[in-house]
Amino acid sequence: MTEILKIKQVKVPRWDDLPDFGIYKDQLVTIVKEVCDPFYITDEDFITPSMVNNYVKLNRMPTPKKKKYYREHIASIIVITVLKQIISLDDISKGIELERDVYEYKQAYNMFCNVLEKSINRVFNSNEKLLFDNSKKDYETSIELITIALCMKLYTQIILKYNGIEGVKYGQDCNTN
Repeated sequence: MTEILKIKQVKVPRWDDLPDFGIYKDQLVTIVKEVCDPFYITDEDFITPSMVNNYVKLNRMPTPKKKKYYREHIASIIVITVLKQIISLDDISKGIELERDVYEYKQAYNMFCNVLEKSINRVFNSNEKLLFDNSKKDYETSIELITIALCMKLYTQIILKYNGIEGVKYGQDCNTN
């Protein structure tokens, strides 16, 4: 199956689809690998037991309970694993904290899944000429996409710096025209 086809078919498990009983680290890694595989084009080892240990040690996710991981752990690791390709672990943690200040784990995680799938659909399944202009050369399209990715990353970092979109709207660095 091609990478694009795999991405187009992504269905991220929602909160209620995740195991509601404790699982061990090996099972956690297996679940996350299965869910996140379409988001990794290269064959790199994108999640390992030692990474999970580090995320716990760095307080990037809740501490396991008696060596067992539950829904909040699985959801946290899925979000981290998907997003770590584009933003730092510190920024991911800030984003999770911002969401957790407003929403319960279940609602925040399900919202992430919904938005992720909408974004996938918008980019990979859209019939509109959303991103691609046939008059452009391949390298122009590549440059356009990578610069859009950069701008989105920068905007995300600004939102995190100001503790949410409302902070950006009213932040001192923003000009209103």
